[in-house]
Amino acid sequence: MNNKEIQRQRMYSYFITACQDLIKEEGMDQLTIRKISDKAGYNSATLYNYFENLDQLKALSLLDNIKPYFYSIRSLYNMDLNLIDRFLLIWREYAKYSFRNPQVYTEVFESSNSDNILSYIDKYFEYFPSDEFSKEDDVYNLVYNRDMKQRDKVLLDPEVGAGYISEKQAKYLISGIYALHIGMCNQVLNGYYDDSDQALNLFMNYLIDMFLLNSNVDENKAELLNRVSSLKLNENM
Repeated sequence: MNNKEIQRQRMYSYFITACQDLIKEEGMDQLTIRKISDKAGYNSATLYNYFENLDQLKALSLLDNIKPYFYSIRSLYNMDLNLIDRFLLIWREYAKYSFRNPQVYTEVFESSNSDNILSYIDKYFEYFPSDEFSKEDDVYNLVYNRDMKQRDKVLLDPEVGAGYISEKQAKYLISGIYALHIGMCNQVLNGYYDDSDQALNLFMNYLIDMFLLNSNVDENKAELLNRVSSLKLNENM
């Protein structure tokens, strides 16, 4: 990477970080080009040298926020896990990161703006190339695919194929999990829990109850909960 490219990436980072800070401080609805430019220490004209408009900058800022989730899922797919544990751990990681930052994760994955935000993923990795990023792998399709049905298919097809769950059970289960997740995200936003870990522990209890009731898996809940809750991932990026 030459000096010009390094400087360009630095400028991207300055504006993206400023946008992220403002989302935390004031919320997404309050974002303006002027506020972001002032926060980054540059004028609006400079911002437009690097970004097309506010929507693009906002989307790239949100996508930058979910990188830790992307890397955690990549770590899961590199581990020798059975299908049940991997399914539950994927949801554990999503809940963990989304409860820490519910405003961002619900906007990216579970809002009317999701398709538009995820449409910028190629642009994001053009700005910030990653050796770990590949459109061809399951991690991309699970995390960044704009089609929620396709994401669910990647997540559930292995379990259906192995006979752990029927297609009918899969549709019912996934609808219930999404409803549970979005409801708990709203509670986190409204200060219902002492911290995100409390919300995560409750979510995992509910999740495993739902999974065991709507699958053909015969496992002890306490043992399964302990196994998937205690597993550590390498979160280094």
